[in-house]
Amino acid sequence: RQPLHGRSQSRHGQTARRLPLRIGCRSNQSPPRQMKQLLHLKEILLTLILFLFGACSGDTVETTYCNLRAFFRYDNVLGVAPLNAALNGFGEYCTIYTANGNLYFKNLRQELPVPLTAIAYYKQYISIAGFIVGRSNTPDMITQQLEVYAFDRTCPNCWNDNFVSKPLELRENGQAHCSRCGRTYDLNNGGIQMSGEQGSKSHLYRYRVTYNGSNSLLINNTAR
Repeated sequence: RQPLHGRSQSRHGQTARRLPLRIGCRSNQSPPRQMKQLLHLKEILLTLILFLFGACSGDTVETTYCNLRAFFRYDNVLGVAPLNAALNGFGEYCTIYTANGNLYFKNLRQELPVPLTAIAYYKQYISIAGFIVGRSNTPDMITQQLEVYAFDRTCPNCWNDNFVSKPLELRENGQAHCSRCGRTYDLNNGGIQMSGEQGSKSHLYRYRVTYNGSNSLLINNTAR
């Protein structure tokens, strides 16, 4: 019998060296090169997935509200029928804007002017073209609450692309329409564009708003 180790004779009489016979591998042996590459690739993919997830989550928070300064405070919600219906109903909306020395509150059924001379404080409100406020009839995907929304009354695409402040018009079923560009936005779904040519802005400019459920409305959005 030929030994397992050492030298042995070949068929031609030449001396041939036999390699040691290895059974198994040592416990401290490093993994093969391909295994190292596979593990490294998994680490890269995991890092990339975590980065993308974090970026998307941050983007969602940042883009919920627009990066524009806005301010409006009104402490007589119950005394203004269009505003009261919008904030204490569901799927109803009210536009707020100034014209001819009046502060106007308007919904699909009624337009109510309030003289600015009688409430000079409210002349300090800040927006592009006024506001659209109301309570959604569709639960928010995250909070599952019927959110109170405050949007700017201007069409975001006309403003962003051409710096044209075109006031939106309220329509049935919680919609706002721009007669200039033909786009329509869904107020009950965060102000998302629902029809018309795709533009640079997919949503209305949304502002932070607080309503205490009774008589005080505050819109206060800080530019970042």
